Amino acid sequence: MEPTGGILGVHENFDYEEQQVDLARGDLLILYTDGITEAENFHSEMFGEERLRESGLANRHLSPGKMIECLVDEVRSFADKPELIDDFTVIAIRKL
Repeated sequence: MEPTGGILGVHENFDYEEQQVDLARGDLLILYTDGITEAENFHSEMFGEERLRESGLANRHLSPGKMIECLVDEVRSFADKPELIDDFTVIAIRKL
């Protein structure tokens, strides 16, 4: 899924397109803000969507809560900082 509008809650009267995705049993949906993908290390490299995807695949056997914990730990380790500079949100949903 691709974004269909601006930042939620920032723009007044912004129109968003509705999207639908069919999830099969066991599928996992991860929603995240740019504080995750734009976390930088000391070489000014961003964590990025590919590392996020790899983390999700590597930890897909975990519960969504544990998976989020692992992802946040990976981002902090990548950035080599105990606290991330930008705010971040991650939501993981698995269809049972």
